[in-house]
Amino acid sequence: MFPRSSKNFLIKFPKSKTRNVTIVVKKAIAKNAVDRNRIKRITREALKKIGDLETGIVLIPKNNIAKLKTQEVYEELRKIIKK
Repeated sequence: MFPRSSKNFLIKFPKSKTRNVTIVVKKAIAKNAVDRNRIKRITREALKKIGDLETGIVLIPKNNIAKLKTQEVYEELRKIIKK
């Protein structure tokens, strides 16, 4: 599968058969560890709402989404993943 992207996220699909979800938040996106951890936390919560994924993904935020609510992140990820 090809990478997919939206305003705030880039999603890559590795070729391996595992169903791991990896969330990578670069220091350039959020300087503070607190913000990087919050981004990972709200992204993980949104992925839980989406449900079981049939393949593994690598999720890379493009912007600092620490101020977004989980529902907003959920809606954006749902649109990208369910394409």
